[in-house]
Amino acid sequence: MNTKFPIFLKPESLTFNVFGGSEIAEEKLHFLLKSSPHARVRVFADSFAEPVQALIDKHEHVQAIRRWRAWPWDVGRNDVSIIATIEPREVRWSERLGRLMGHLLNVADVPDRCDFYMGGIVTNGSLKLAISTDGKAPILAKRMREWLEDVLPEDVEANLEELQALRRELKGDFAQKQATLRALTRHFRDQKAS
Repeated sequence: MNTKFPIFLKPESLTFNVFGGSEIAEEKLHFLLKSSPHARVRVFADSFAEPVQALIDKHEHVQAIRRWRAWPWDVGRNDVSIIATIEPREVRWSERLGRLMGHLLNVADVPDRCDFYMGGIVTNGSLKLAISTDGKAPILAKRMREWLEDVLPEDVEANLEELQALRRELKGDFAQKQATLRALTRHFRDQKAS
């Protein structure tokens, strides 16, 4: 059973540190910026693969730091750190620094040492869904994400805006509002059954 608790972070209140400049870093950075294009990110590496450099150049909130070793004064307290390198000394150093500074850590491909996983993320307007396999099969989360991107209707945002407007207009206590909204959205559940 997956006991992880999914949360949605406000990236503007955090800084993300990515350690590494290779394909692993590119994948992590790509999905972070796809989901949160205005996230503040520092990328630490001696050199950057071309796709990583392209992402850095494209996003003004992403800062390239051309050395792999970060120091406590380079990073803030309570940041989020993504260790996206396979160099053992870089992994050890970055993980120790992150733990010392109270960071939430993701160590690429080492689920036992992660505080969080970067699951499959589906974004359709304001709707955002996260998919996790508890670190067991990231490829399945990726395939589920691709499938959901294909099957979600394109008018999701319009539906969300209508429901938000209705929610603001509803009168009565919480239970009455919930009952009305449940009745209006029941067709989503019923479509699954058919």
